[in-house]
Amino acid sequence: MVKGKMKRIKVSIIVQIDDDEYIMPSDGDIAQEFEDNLRDFIYEIEGVKLKTIKVISEEKWNNYQQTIKTL
Repeated sequence: MVKGKMKRIKVSIIVQIDDDEYIMPSDGDIAQEFEDNLRDFIYEIEGVKLKTIKVISEEKWNNYQQTIKTL
């Protein structure tokens, strides 16, 4: 690979959380915990640089959509 040239990929995932098995974070913010874990995981992959990441819970997404509808 030519130095300075980097390929880009876009990854989209949807994760379902089992409330009976998943240990909730003390602050209840699952999205932030997943973002932190994904950042840590990607950081460990040699030659990979994370450009942007956005994690949003279904609850926050639904609230956002409701806000947009009322505008």
